[in-house]
Amino acid sequence: MIWTAPTGHTYVTEPGGALYFPQLAVPTGELDLPEWSPTGNRGVMMPTRRRTRDQDRAYRIWLERNHNQERIAAAEQARRIAAANDPPPF
Repeated sequence: MIWTAPTGHTYVTEPGGALYFPQLAVPTGELDLPEWSPTGNRGVMMPTRRRTRDQDRAYRIWLERNHNQERIAAAEQARRIAAANDPPPF
């Protein structure tokens, strides 16, 4: 048997079951396979990235830090408002 991979590599093997099952050792014919290229048909592949992994990681870190700063600023503002509304202790 001759196996041809999509990359063009060919592998030759001897079928072990041909002695026990001669009806299975009959050639079935040639396959008519379409041309394969690693960059040609991207319809079934994953989409390309818009940012690199490093850029994506840096953006997520920046986003989390920005969120934390906004939370701290909101808590500080709430503390100032609460302190301004406190009546004097007399």
